[in-house]
Amino acid sequence: MKALLKSCFTLSAIALSLTPFAAQAQTNRFIVLNGMRLNQYQINQMDRANCTYVPDGRYWFNPYTNQWGYEGNPIPQGYVGQACRRNNTRRPSLSERGLLYYPGEILNR
Repeated sequence: MKALLKSCFTLSAIALSLTPFAAQAQTNRFIVLNGMRLNQYQINQMDRANCTYVPDGRYWFNPYTNQWGYEGNPIPQGYVGQACRRNNTRRPSLSERGLLYYPGEILNR
């Protein structure tokens, strides 16, 4: 009985000691936007809006122009969603690539 109680105590101690690491692993990102630290939900929204992973750092954002930059540097570094437009390039159609046949064209060859 003492061995069972000791093993239960040991397992609960290990579980309790690992809990802070699990919580820390979920909230280990550090992003400050316009002087406000973002929580994990806001960071996920920011990643989705940019179509890319936003690295930890301190940023400024102008909602009127959609420009962003690094805190303390007034030079804009880009626009929000710029990576979305770059990744959404359309592949040329079959007719634009010259691969579209007209009805009866193959039979005439």
